[in-house]
Amino acid sequence: MSNNIEKKSIQEKLFLPSFTSCVSHRFKCIYCPYSSDVSTNVKNHILTHTKERKFKCLYCEMKFTLKHHLKNMSLQSMMFIHEK
Repeated sequence: MSNNIEKKSIQEKLFLPSFTSCVSHRFKCIYCPYSSDVSTNVKNHILTHTKERKFKCLYCEMKFTLKHHLKNMSLQSMMFIHEK
């Protein structure tokens, strides 16, 4: 249970906006100077640091950080198989 609480608190810290002006806010990476106005961009960027790969191919051992990377690889593989 403490692990879930710890994980949640880290996630909350990651995505709190940092107000640099009255109009805009930025989300910042905790590992490097990267920041963005879009929280999803920062979440995806953080995966480059954590090396977390949630999306696994059903046919081989490859894993991907983002779902669309898995989808692209699967489509390319299907095209290659059908060309033969």
